[in-house]
Amino acid sequence: MQRAHLQRQLEFSEDVRVYRRTLAILEYDAGIPIVRIAENMNVDRSSLHRWMGAFCESLSPCNLLETPRNGGSTTSSLYRGTHAVCNCRQRVQKTFVLKEDLRKFVMRTRTSWILTTLFIAFGSDAGASMILNGGFELPSLGSPNRVAITTLSDWQSSGGFMLLERGVNGTSGIAAFEGQQFVSFGHSGASNDRLFQTFNTVIGGIYTVDFHLASIQGSALQRMRASAFDSLNNLIAFTDSSVTQQNAWVAGTSLIFTAVTSSTRLEFQHTLAADVANVALDNVVVNLTTAAVPEPSSLSILFTGFAGIIVSCFVRRNRSLVTSR
Repeated sequence: MQRAHLQRQLEFSEDVRVYRRTLAILEYDAGIPIVRIAENMNVDRSSLHRWMGAFCESLSPCNLLETPRNGGSTTSSLYRGTHAVCNCRQRVQKTFVLKEDLRKFVMRTRTSWILTTLFIAFGSDAGASMILNGGFELPSLGSPNRVAITTLSDWQSSGGFMLLERGVNGTSGIAAFEGQQFVSFGHSGASNDRLFQTFNTVIGGIYTVDFHLASIQGSALQRMRASAFDSLNNLIAFTDSSVTQQNAWVAGTSLIFTAVTSSTRLEFQHTLAADVANVALDNVVVNLTTAAVPEPSSLSILFTGFAGIIVSCFVRRNRSLVTSR
């Protein structure tokens, strides 16, 4: 901090003597030997020692200024305190430092506050799927095959007869809609198969669930229900989708719901089955389409905290300047 003050004094000084004394202190601080400084400035070493001693008394550049004597001439203010010009210059330096600190503080925090604003306006998860392994690619089966649903990552299942499949040869004769794998329901005529996953939600946020279905191993009517449940197992919303055309992927009826708890369970239930056909599910995507609007009280707390940080920064800087003088 003192070096910065010295450099500003060196830049704005109009007195050659003050300029020389200030330069001497800066060169000594940079590691230049006193002997060499004395030779370059054509002064004796005792003068350099007096200047440095005066500066070190309070670590103030103002001790290198000139003050008027009673008779009108000037003398060095070494060992004599500070001149009124020094106080003025310190006020200017203090103002400069505070403005510079504010600029640096704003630059440091600008990015984080922009991100915070975007979080409030659009939600932390807007535009990204909330669900894990929605394409059923984990674990990878490596080659066309079908395995028990219990091997599927991130999802849970109950009832019926479900399989994790990788098409197409020797299995259901259909390629996945997205990636290479999908889940099939209703084998051996079973129904009420359930596949579900719980994920984090923002209370008040509006979510959209999209997915694709296909009838496999036959063209009999199949029906799938997509449901959303809150953390207390209360039903929030559901949609029913039907498929009949064999080996043709179609978009299911989108499920749109408003989250009422901090976690939501998404469930797919095979509600209508047939002995001569099964239904395949793939490409499950959950998006936060409308973020929750923060309460006015929350915004007030947020901006009050921001103002408090700025005031605290200035108070600490003011104290440090007073201490360094």
